[in-house]
Amino acid sequence: MSESYKVLIVDDEESVRRSLERLLSSFGHTVEHAASVAEALAKLDGHDVAVVDVLLRDGSGTEVVAAIRALGRATRTALMTGKLSVEAGETADAVFFKPVDMAAMVEWIGQRPGGGSEG
Repeated sequence: MSESYKVLIVDDEESVRRSLERLLSSFGHTVEHAASVAEALAKLDGHDVAVVDVLLRDGSGTEVVAAIRALGRATRTALMTGKLSVEAGETADAVFFKPVDMAAMVEWIGQRPGGGSEG
């Protein structure tokens, strides 16, 4: 089994947040979630991984990734999106296209930082 990580899930759809929380918790990860850019920024605190939807009600998920980078945090970031975005690809460590391949996401989250392929 891979290491356990503290994961922040950011998505404005509760069903998506809950599903990802159940899935990742079953792999031993500690999961916290947020429904908006503002809530995600308020909750950033030592997360190893942040998985963020690009389209949120109060802005873009890229804002969350940019804030993590600006704070100099070692948090690995992934964006979930329905379409290719050059901005998304340049800001995050990985991009998962919807419908998300959950097996690939779980594998990516479970990797050691800097060790292995991305989504």
